Amino acid sequence: MNLPLEYMKIIKYPNDILTTPCLPVEINDEVEDFVWEMVKFMKGGSLWGTVTGLAANQVGKNWRIFVLNTGKDPYDAKIYINPEMPWMTKAPKNIYTEGCYSLTDNQFYHTNRAPSIRLKWQDIDRVWHEERFNGVMAQVIRHEYDHLEGHLCVPKDMLDANQKS
Repeated sequence: MNLPLEYMKIIKYPNDILTTPCLPVEINDEVEDFVWEMVKFMKGGSLWGTVTGLAANQVGKNWRIFVLNTGKDPYDAKIYINPEMPWMTKAPKNIYTEGCYSLTDNQFYHTNRAPSIRLKWQDIDRVWHEERFNGVMAQVIRHEYDHLEGHLCVPKDMLDANQKS
């Protein structure tokens, strides 16, 4: 299935899919096609700024999938399917500045993130991996992982207050 890039649209808060935990998926042809469409969409330049990552629920699927941009080639991407986070350091959290495509365009937010995490996930070939990530990579992965958990990088009450003003 080669869907046009217009097929995917960024879902914006307060859409409920962004605050609902995503479901694990069985990797099949439909999931594989969707993942490659996510990668193409992420790299297609249709989003503001440099795209670092994209979670499935940000483009309308309640699936536990996110992809990260790892280079200029259209298929230079890291794919994380059914990720789990079995460990996060108890060390003091770092303060990062993050943007989010599902929130207000070109607005950045301060977030507190653990400087080190461990992630377990499947790749597109159904192989399980587990790896420790530190620093900025931990931040980026945690941001996308939080999307799958139904969390945004800004507290919901702050977002709701901004929606009313």
